[in-house]
Amino acid sequence: MELELDEEKRRHAETIKILRKKERSLKEIIIQCEEDQKNISLLQDSLEKVTQKVNIYKRQLSEQEGVSQQSVTRVRRFQRELEAAEDRADVAESNLSLIRAKHRTFVTTSTVPGSQVYLVQESRALSTE
Repeated sequence: MELELDEEKRRHAETIKILRKKERSLKEIIIQCEEDQKNISLLQDSLEKVTQKVNIYKRQLSEQEGVSQQSVTRVRRFQRELEAAEDRADVAESNLSLIRAKHRTFVTTSTVPGSQVYLVQESRALSTE
C-alpha cells in the first residue's frame, strides 16, 4: 500500500508539474495575445492615418491636374495668339515692302575731283496695273 501511495504521490507531483508548465505556457500565450492586440490597434491607427494622407494626396493630385490642364490650355491659346501675331507681322512686313517698292527713293553720291559732293535723288512710283 505504501508503494501505491508513493506511486500516486509521484504521479500527482508530475501532474502538478505538468499543470504549472501548462499554466506558464498559457500565461505566455495570453501575454503574446495582448501584445498582438496592441500591435493590431497601433497598425489600425497607422492605417487610418496613411489612408487619410492618401486621400489628401489624391485630392491634391486632382487639383494639380486641373491646374496643369488650365496651364496647357493657356499655353495653347498663347501659341495660337503668337502664330496669329506672327502672321499679322508677316503681312505687315509684306505690305511695307510693297509700299516701299512703290515709293522707292534712290540716293546716290558721287565725288568729283575738286572735293565737291553731289547728291542725286530719284523718286519713282511703281504702278501695279
